[in-house]
Amino acid sequence: MRLPRLLALSALALCLASCAPRQDTAQATGAAAEVLTVRDADPRLLGERMDVPGLGVSFQPPMGWRAQKGEKLVPAAAGSFTKTPTALFFRDDGTGFCTISRVSGTANRPGEDPLLSYAQVLVGTLQKTGTLSYKNLRINGMPGILLRVVGQKEIVFIFIVTGETSLLQVDFVFPTDEFSDSLTPRMKAAVASLRGR
Repeated sequence: MRLPRLLALSALALCLASCAPRQDTAQATGAAAEVLTVRDADPRLLGERMDVPGLGVSFQPPMGWRAQKGEKLVPAAAGSFTKTPTALFFRDDGTGFCTISRVSGTANRPGEDPLLSYAQVLVGTLQKTGTLSYKNLRINGMPGILLRVVGQKEIVFIFIVTGETSLLQVDFVFPTDEFSDSLTPRMKAAVASLRGR
């Protein structure tokens, strides 16, 4: 896949979280959570550890993914939340990319968990773009959610985790015809590698 297509996919992923109606995500919270821990971060699947700018965390991208410098990453509004991407990675073969973002904002209702509130906003938008599935996670002891959207042209994996001061979001985007299930353990290992500095 050529760079212009990747940049178009990047723009799509950054815009997925905008203009969404509120939806019920009770189904996403009823199932037992899959546990991802730093122990799951198989070093054979991962590249070198790096600090993520502005987030106070470090991260190991999947092996064969490279950080992109100098790309302009645009914040996206989603209800009362704002997703601000701070890091971008591309696969060496040009068939996918990853962004890491800070998500700031407040829950829709007093006392509501911001993680669930933000997930409700995303579900409303993502249901319109393809087939949606979701899973509860615990990532290094913190609650999280995985949203997976399969569309005609791309497949998107959105990992959202509760950080110390805000939500963190790790998105992986692939052309649907280039995705292989062998990439799933690499994504999960990379997300499990997230840790505070």
